[in-house]
Amino acid sequence: MRFNEEKNGLYKKLISSYLKLIDLTKNGGDEASYNLLIRKMRDVQTARKKEIFLNSGSIDDYFNWRGNQFLKWFCEYGLNPFKGLSNCFKAIVLFAFIYFFFYSDWDKINRLFLVNKVSAAINYFSSNKKIEDIY
Repeated sequence: MRFNEEKNGLYKKLISSYLKLIDLTKNGGDEASYNLLIRKMRDVQTARKKEIFLNSGSIDDYFNWRGNQFLKWFCEYGLNPFKGLSNCFKAIVLFAFIYFFFYSDWDKINRLFLVNKVSAAINYFSSNKKIEDIY
């Protein structure tokens, strides 16, 4: 028990030191160092959450640990929001690709149906006909 209290105290001192360094770099205007320090601090926090989960086995601790890992991968702990947007766009394209090439029995929409609708739209925009004439 004493070892765990000592470790917890050292962890708090380390995070406190990171926060002081982050404050210094933020006030100094060094954005690269600021982002690097935040990433390093978040990595330490993620490792701590993993250790807490391995000691407790709690499902909440597991999701805290894995949530931090996901945030690191998805948007670098919020420091790179465009990486998050890029990952969202990739997911949308992936599911659109799956939807386009795999037939679904329940909605009766397949690739041929979509191609016909696209060609109907092209016919509408390339002619002077009214939409009622096309349908």
